[in-house]
Amino acid sequence: MKMNKKIIAGIICSVIIAGAVATKINMNASSTGWVQVNGAWEYVKTDGSKATGWLQLNNDWYYFYSDGSMATGWIQSSGKWYYMLNDGSMAVNTKVNGYYLDKDGVWNTNVPSTIYNGADIKQKLYGLGFVDLNGGLTLNQYGAKGAINFTKMDFSVLSDKYDINLTILQSDTETDKKVKTILNWILPTQGDYLYSVLDTNGLKSQTLELDGRTVNIRVQSYGIAIDFSPIK
Repeated sequence: MKMNKKIIAGIICSVIIAGAVATKINMNASSTGWVQVNGAWEYVKTDGSKATGWLQLNNDWYYFYSDGSMATGWIQSSGKWYYMLNDGSMAVNTKVNGYYLDKDGVWNTNVPSTIYNGADIKQKLYGLGFVDLNGGLTLNQYGAKGAINFTKMDFSVLSDKYDINLTILQSDTETDKKVKTILNWILPTQGDYLYSVLDTNGLKSQTLELDGRTVNIRVQSYGIAIDFSPIK
């Protein structure tokens, strides 16, 4: 059976336009996954039912109301407050409008009582065995004159976009304890979380929002360089 060429062209054009407008829509006849209904995003599970409540997709959590629509903004679940970003994913390890959201996405009222800037932490590092080197500090078992292959960490006070740089060059039990101590000085409520991220196999360069700071992790051939912005 032959179809009118204008009809075929119209169908093709409609499919192209639909794909350009809504990239989450599954164009298969039996749609599963993301679909948009009356402007709201929903997620259709493999059994054909709409997702409601919490749903984890890849590494992100989403929340869907009882009608199946995806939540954005502040929500309350089981007595706890969460913040869902514009794409629907749950905000974690960040601060939204001055409110801290922990690694589980929960609003954390344990706001740091003491905030150290780069200069404050520099003074505290002398107690961990750091010594002056080229305007910054270094942790080397032979002091400032020790060969670079004996350097375990470097620390610098920065300005402008970032306040602090900590570069970790070696890992051993004693050094790891000092790393954790320093991270908890910089991030009073999320230092342990950042340590767990750094301790992940196959760590990749990434940027996080922790305790009101932007944390830029740069995985280098010589070690791990971490830049911390001032508290926002």
